[in-house]
Amino acid sequence: MKNSSVATIVALSLSSLLSGCYSPGFQKAWSDARPGNTSNAQRWEGRWESYRPGVGGRMRAVLSPQADGHVRAYFEARWKCFLTAYEVSLNSSRKGGVTLLSGDHLLNSCVGGGLYTYKGTLSPLELRAAYDSHHDKGTFHLEPSVVLHPPCSP
Repeated sequence: MKNSSVATIVALSLSSLLSGCYSPGFQKAWSDARPGNTSNAQRWEGRWESYRPGVGGRMRAVLSPQADGHVRAYFEARWKCFLTAYEVSLNSSRKGGVTLLSGDHLLNSCVGGGLYTYKGTLSPLELRAAYDSHHDKGTFHLEPSVVLHPPCSP
């Protein structure tokens, strides 16, 4: 095999890995949380936005209340051709008609990895939160998902 053929195969393989069109663990959690299932998991969709202008992307989450009072959040965030999917256990407490969420997570990612802290509110109609890390700060806003989108839609 010629060197150019090997380079092409390696480039295509890396491209498919970095394009992040599919995250098997998240996809399973998303599928399991479909409307009408018997679990308490719920699907949420929206966007994340950095405080840096023009930086942000699509975000989805599967939220599951836990017996210990925490909320398990499985996030999938996109930025350009990168996809990151990770689970976070968030502290929760009720205040009025909303749930206050907070927590942190060490994100092992080749893009923007590091310790992230989260603080936000959850109501039946929206999840609003701020995130902070060494690399970036911003917000995300998600709403309950009622329309199924293909996993790679923009």
